[in-house]
Amino acid sequence: MMSSLRGRLFAGVTGFVFLAALIASTFTFRWAYREAIELQDAVLLQVGGIAMSNRVSLEAQAGKEVDDEARIRVDEFNVEHPTMLVLAMRRLPDGLHTINPGDQSWRVNLQTRADRSRFLVAQTTAYRDEVANDSALRTVWPLAALVPCLLVLIGLVIHFSFRPVAATAKALDAQKGAGYERISRKQMPAELLPFIDSINRLLDRQAANVEQQKRFIADAAHEMRSPITALALQAENLSNIGMPEEAQRRVATLREGIRRTRRLIEQLLTLARSENRNGGGDTIQLDSVVKNIVADYVQVTANERIDLGFALIQPVTVSGDETLLTAMVRNVIDNAVKYTPPLGQIDISLYARDGSAHLHVTDSGPGMTATDIERACEPFYRGSRPRGEGTGLGLSIVQQVATSLGGTVDFNTIASLDQTGLRVEIVLPSISTHSANKA
Repeated sequence: MMSSLRGRLFAGVTGFVFLAALIASTFTFRWAYREAIELQDAVLLQVGGIAMSNRVSLEAQAGKEVDDEARIRVDEFNVEHPTMLVLAMRRLPDGLHTINPGDQSWRVNLQTRADRSRFLVAQTTAYRDEVANDSALRTVWPLAALVPCLLVLIGLVIHFSFRPVAATAKALDAQKGAGYERISRKQMPAELLPFIDSINRLLDRQAANVEQQKRFIADAAHEMRSPITALALQAENLSNIGMPEEAQRRVATLREGIRRTRRLIEQLLTLARSENRNGGGDTIQLDSVVKNIVADYVQVTANERIDLGFALIQPVTVSGDETLLTAMVRNVIDNAVKYTPPLGQIDISLYARDGSAHLHVTDSGPGMTATDIERACEPFYRGSRPRGEGTGLGLSIVQQVATSLGGTVDFNTIASLDQTGLRVEIVLPSISTHSANKA
């Protein structure tokens, strides 16, 4: 069954138009055909009226100027050599008759004069039918030509009638952030308004639920920040007290757990903050943000013997929240450092092109499987080959921040004979660009 409402509507209207055109054409053809036959009978009657008072032979008078099949014959009964038509009509009463005396069919008007002499006026039915058919077809052809034009107009009307629906779908696809904006009722067909109102009410409920969840996560993270900070201080104080070696190991484990918990809370707060922000913000020098974060990781990568540096760096200005941008870049670089083995390499490129800022972070780690790439930005998903003590929120924050600023994030696995790794490509709208500076 056809699933397209537009297609079903067009198919239904097309079928109805064809059926109506067929019925109308049939009745019109038959009516025009009968009218043409009646007109030709009237001609025979008029010629018979002329011959009623004059003994004439219109066949002889016509000469060569009229085709044989179009000629009207006038035959007299009282002649020495009667024609085949006269012989066939001797016993018939006056009036119009259709006879077949030989290999042709004739329409004959038989009349009797006042002096009792009889005559006939005849014409072949083949010619009469040909004229009637041509006349009837001329009445049907305009209707037949109108049907395709009518179908084109119907298709255009249906297309333009559904344009508000298509425009609404396009607007919904273009929504950024959470995407719970209500559907506009403007220019919508009245038949779709109840459906649109139902969708809007559903969107309102979903938006309310999501906002409630966001507030819960943010509030819970805020509430947990203070006690976690207090625990961290107490654990730090314990480490400064002389204790047995076993107690020291347990305190170190406690401090590491507190550190991971604090990291999780900070990421939850960052994620909640990015989800509640859609575009706009301060003017940020993205290249400065990237340089500062790379500087923070220089010592870490040096200890791991990882070559961290810039392949290309350009001054690029973007609009956004500096804290969120810093979290986005830090999570991408932290992920690259975590998965790059010793003696590996991490190349960072930042440049401007076509009004957009492009940030590429390429590492020489194992890369990602197709499944990992598909699920990389899901919260708490750590992939099929997790490393370190991450929470699985880093790439979720990266995507959420980029999306909130009107950008995109792509992951591409590098798998060649001489290199493996992962390239993360972030594209953000830029405000201005400057000349390129190679690092």
